Amino acid sequence: MADAVRIGDTVRRTASPASPTIQLFLRHLGEQGFTRIPRPLGIDEQGREIFSYVDGRAGHPPITEAVASAEALRDVAATIRAFHDASAGFRAEGWSLAGADPTGVAEVICHNDLAPFNVIYQDRKVAAIIDWDGAAPGRRVWDLAYAAWRLVPLHRPAYTTPLGWPDLDRAARLAMFADAYGMSAHDRGELLDTVRQRQLRNRDGMRELARIGRVRQLDPSDPRAEAGDLPYLDEQLPTWQRALGG
Repeated sequence: MADAVRIGDTVRRTASPASPTIQLFLRHLGEQGFTRIPRPLGIDEQGREIFSYVDGRAGHPPITEAVASAEALRDVAATIRAFHDASAGFRAEGWSLAGADPTGVAEVICHNDLAPFNVIYQDRKVAAIIDWDGAAPGRRVWDLAYAAWRLVPLHRPAYTTPLGWPDLDRAARLAMFADAYGMSAHDRGELLDTVRQRQLRNRDGMRELARIGRVRQLDPSDPRAEAGDLPYLDEQLPTWQRALGG
């Protein structure tokens, strides 16, 4: 987040309406034995959230060889499975609904923004998942679809190459991600349709931000425009579905 600052061994950032719920949830994950998170340390005298600092490198561009490795992809998939399992049964009010699963199903608590820039890596291992403000109850597949899009990744090459991603066998990596998570046959069957839903929501969200002047609207043909991934998904759909066992 743009307003996050490091102070000693802590990171502090402006609290959101969901902050009390997120602090409770992260404490719950820690109590369940899931430690790949910043520890919530309350609120400081300026009203900012306090979290423990996690050493490592976030997966911001340029994407490194380590972040793009098969080992890192398998580890992040296993990490997502671990926090999903630890979150099952947790109940609270006050979640952000901005990225929440529209079905209202509360199978697990979804992070809702599982992308390289929200993962702290130590070489090819995940040290922590950060930026939980958008977390909310949902289906596993809702979270996994977004994670697959961003972390496999399923973006088209015109988008990934400028970010530093190497040439990738996306189908093989998608299968690797699903296997490392232990994805069910049902979720494998739903995954790519849910990827499309997540892409459409992202496209519509960016259009709204452009309408209110927060970002500049990009044509889908622009290599920087994530909306261009929608036709690429349709093009690759049969290959990727076969990779998932469908």
